[in-house]
Amino acid sequence: MATGPAWPRRPTGATVNRTTSTAPHTGMPRHGRRGPAYRSRGGWQHGHVRMFAAVVPPEHALDDLEEFLGPRREAGPGLRWTARDQWHLTVAFMPAVPERAVDDLLERMARAAARRTPFAATLTGAGAFPDPARAKVLWAGVGGLEPEVELSRLAVGARAAAAKAGADVEGRRFHPHLTLARVGRPAEVTRWLRVLETYRGPGWTASELVLVESHLGEGPQRRPRYEVVETFALGARR
Repeated sequence: MATGPAWPRRPTGATVNRTTSTAPHTGMPRHGRRGPAYRSRGGWQHGHVRMFAAVVPPEHALDDLEEFLGPRREAGPGLRWTARDQWHLTVAFMPAVPERAVDDLLERMARAAARRTPFAATLTGAGAFPDPARAKVLWAGVGGLEPEVELSRLAVGARAAAAKAGADVEGRRFHPHLTLARVGRPAEVTRWLRVLETYRGPGWTASELVLVESHLGEGPQRRPRYEVVETFALGARR
């Protein structure tokens, strides 16, 4: 399968017992098993780390979306368009995961993913949060009842896994989406929705859940920098 955004796995130290590699199906760099050398850097020095679990569309789907958005980005200078390497479908956001909870979180996330099965998806349509009249976020949907239901079920499992592992989990109502742009001040965006709603991308199969570590302000232009912690195959036997 083609790969998605190039998110790294975190480099590991001398005590690591897993080598650095690229996460399958995502192309995101990944870090290895957490040992003392890993815990001494980054978010772990404060005892907590910021994470999210997501489904990442494959490369060909992102290529198609990028081609569609290219000329339209230039027509919308008032919008802060998200970068391609940040495109994903979040199912669980964990603003503060205690260091002691990570190993348990990995096990529980693996079980949550194993309970689901791969499903067909398509990036299509558009919407706005909180609503088109005073929008702060523009997003693309996943098209169709099946992917929305499957993503919702995956979100329930991933959020439960995080909570049972002792991580703080954002509890807002789940709405599957891929963030396209943010608005500096709440604005009326009906015109933009009419344009974005015409998009329908190629089909693809969602086959894995990705657990990602997020470093605020460490990416280009002060965007978050993402690193893969682990990937979990949907429907995998354990």
